[in-house]
Amino acid sequence: LQQTPGLVEVHHVVHGVVMPHLLQGVSGLPTLLIWGAQDEVVPPSAGEVYSESIEGARLVVLEQCGHRPEIEQSSEFIKTVQQFLG
Repeated sequence: LQQTPGLVEVHHVVHGVVMPHLLQGVSGLPTLLIWGAQDEVVPPSAGEVYSESIEGARLVVLEQCGHRPEIEQSSEFIKTVQQFLG
């Protein structure tokens, strides 16, 4: 991580004080976070930070999926969104 400047910047924004602080502003809104377990752009640990920062958020991590769950696991993505929307 430290050898790749772009990833260090993403890590700082995602795990630093910026993003979690901003996400607290949407607490109380129905929030579904869908993440790919093998996401190498924004790692699943970021989804955990987001989920913890948004009160009542639901985090779903899809296996065998990278950064684009809506494309890589489209059937599971649609099913998850439909269940969330009820």
